[in-house]
Amino acid sequence: MSEHGTQAESARGDEETARVDRVLRRILNLCLLITVVMAVVQPLVFGEFPPSYPTYLITFVVMGILSLTCRMGYVYTSAYALIAILGAIVTAACLMTGGIRSPSVAGFAIVLVLGALLFRGRVVLWVAGVIMLTMTGLYGIEAVGSLPPQNTPDTPIGALTGHFAQTVASAYFLYLIVMSLQRATTRARDKEVEARVSLQQTEQAKRYVDNIIASLAETLIILDAEGHITQINPATRTLLGYSEDELRGEPLSTVLVTDRKRSVRELNQLMREDISHADCRYRTRHGVIIPVLFSSKRVLDEKGKLTEIVCTASDITLRKQAEERLVEAKELAEEANLAKSRFLANMSHELRTPLNAVIGYSEMMIEELREQVAPTEEDLRKVQKAGKHLLGLISDILDLSKIEAGRMEIIHEPFNPAKTLQEVVDQVRPQAAQNNNKLELTVQPGVEHMLGDPVRVRQVLLNLLSNAVKFTENGSVRVVARCELRDGAGWLKVSVTDTGIGMSARQQSRLFQPFRQADPSTSRRYGGTGLGLAISRVFAEMMGGTIEVQSALGRGSTFTFFAPMQPERKR
Repeated sequence: MSEHGTQAESARGDEETARVDRVLRRILNLCLLITVVMAVVQPLVFGEFPPSYPTYLITFVVMGILSLTCRMGYVYTSAYALIAILGAIVTAACLMTGGIRSPSVAGFAIVLVLGALLFRGRVVLWVAGVIMLTMTGLYGIEAVGSLPPQNTPDTPIGALTGHFAQTVASAYFLYLIVMSLQRATTRARDKEVEARVSLQQTEQAKRYVDNIIASLAETLIILDAEGHITQINPATRTLLGYSEDELRGEPLSTVLVTDRKRSVRELNQLMREDISHADCRYRTRHGVIIPVLFSSKRVLDEKGKLTEIVCTASDITLRKQAEERLVEAKELAEEANLAKSRFLANMSHELRTPLNAVIGYSEMMIEELREQVAPTEEDLRKVQKAGKHLLGLISDILDLSKIEAGRMEIIHEPFNPAKTLQEVVDQVRPQAAQNNNKLELTVQPGVEHMLGDPVRVRQVLLNLLSNAVKFTENGSVRVVARCELRDGAGWLKVSVTDTGIGMSARQQSRLFQPFRQADPSTSRRYGGTGLGLAISRVFAEMMGGTIEVQSALGRGSTFTFFAPMQPERKR
């Protein structure tokens, strides 16, 4: 029995004891009154004290003692004693007034009514059984002729007195029964009203709880003691796509994604302890895996036995995505930091190389002048070449700093891109010849007039051609320039195709990033800082165009530069 049921049973027992105490006191008071009245009336009726007179005095004393016992809290003890004493008194009266035919036999009915008034159930049957045995005994005593002589005169006034006392007692006991029934009816009605009010309050509380459950943004799954689903809330139906009927009776593993061994282990854990904010995964009806933050709370009865398990979970897909983005950002930051470190190491080498050449050849020419030997043109050209190389490196760094600071500007002026391209090809031709490369230029009609930034176009083309001839040996570099129409506007398209070392897809993904080269190992063999392509793409995009690349490892590359011939006017 539950704790609530035990408390209710205890309350009913206390209420019944109070009722018996109340009725018993009234009966004892009536018995005391009848005893006093009979003790006073009988001498007046018979003119003398009858032989049964001491009985009244003894009865009065006994009733007084029972009344005190009842007030001391021994209610049922007093009640049993009263029934036994009254039964003995009636039996004695029957023996002294004619046996089974005595008018006092009616007193057994009063005792039975009194028993029904004080007790319930089997006690009343026991009282009735004892009374029937007693009456059978009276009959047997009279039948064998052992009945004692009648010591009370059989007169009309005596019979009237006895019947009058029995009637008063019966009427009062019936009155108490009726009053008890009325009170019981009233209490039943009150209980019915209370039950109706309690039911209404319970229904309101249930609706309130249902509304709370329905409004929960988190998923709610209730399991029975065996781990089977009994109820889900609307958030669960929305997230997982199941109806409540589809999941009712199914194990939690239907939606909780685990392997077989782990599923058994986690179910046992649910049975043994509560779980708080564990990273788990739910599977929807369509097989989609959703990461959730899972918690569970066991519901125990008053004996500590598991009755239900309440499982809540919240969708943490966005949090997981944010964590993945943070990890990616951290990896990119670390990679960028490493790339910058490599760049600085490479740049220090790249800057020292032309500086050493300038300083070395300058010192050599100073020594020649001291010896009155004129410097050769070749030495001067080497100094000039090293200086230009150094100037190019510094220019790239300055351009990048301006781009990152947002201070790089694009100007627009008319120029001839075909002429600019020819100048760039002529500039890189010695480098191509040094690597034994064949350099071809094809300019189709329509690229003679362009409104743009000639300096930045030259810088982009020079970088693309320089890379092509640098990473190609004993091969060819082909440059094709044409004008294309896009949405009715003319676009400059310059393709630079080489038969050099080429690039893999992974290497191509690293292009156009500052401080990085497609393959760091190429910087050791071919030199370079990794800034040229990154700056070139930024310049192309600032002019409204772009740079595209197609390449295959070991089979060469094609870089294509696009730029509008006439920039769009700003509104």
